Amino acid sequence: MKFALLLLFGATFLGCVDSQNFETLSVNCDNDLVANSSYSEVKALYVDETVQIQEDLIIEGYVTSSDREGNFFSVLHFQDKPVNPTEGFRIEFDLIDSHLFFPEGSKILIKLKGLYLGKSSDVFKLGGTLSVFGNIFVGRLPAVAVREHIFLSCDETSELLPTAVAINDFEKTLTNTLVQIRDVQFVADDLNQPFALEREETERTLTDCDGNEITLINSGFSDFFDETLPSGNGSITGVLLRERENYKLVIRSLDDINFSNMRCE
Repeated sequence: MKFALLLLFGATFLGCVDSQNFETLSVNCDNDLVANSSYSEVKALYVDETVQIQEDLIIEGYVTSSDREGNFFSVLHFQDKPVNPTEGFRIEFDLIDSHLFFPEGSKILIKLKGLYLGKSSDVFKLGGTLSVFGNIFVGRLPAVAVREHIFLSCDETSELLPTAVAINDFEKTLTNTLVQIRDVQFVADDLNQPFALEREETERTLTDCDGNEITLINSGFSDFFDETLPSGNGSITGVLLRERENYKLVIRSLDDINFSNMRCE
């Protein structure tokens, strides 16, 4: 199963942000909400099946993803602290151009009552409900419901400091958080290739000088899909995703890549 970058455009969503969307979503910040639960406490509510949260729980987080350049779609990844996070989470919604409401680094508060908590490939996620053949799964939260559950804090946007980590040192607690991997490069077979095929989710492979590899996921709808992969070596920053023990990376923009060093062979 591919990672949920959710590139399907057949579902109903708001479309480009316009005045109606700003009426639907409140862009005013909120000073009154206070977090009263941790990510671990929320995840503990899940017992073998998707559950609708009934408790008046509120969690806070700092946005790590951004759909500004189209490499994320209908999903918001966030972590518990701007520096040295201990956990990350994700929420799925029917909202595009979400960076205009919840820019990367912004502090958000999420009212959990009424949301659904699920687990897919050993990764937790929040959202609305989706029924498939009588089975309940976590689906996208309707755009009209976003304003009832996700709130922008009045705190100033924080500068996120990505966690420096080696490919062979990933931990589950880093899932959905912002990480930086140094001294890596694209494998030789990927050189001279674009980041993605048009309108297709595309995987490219990064390797360190010891041969350890991680997959970079790129959207064929992103602003940079047809740019050629850089040929050098250096650091890359992105949101760390996971399917069970399989880790992958998604960048927010080409600014997340600095491959100015010579390749190791």
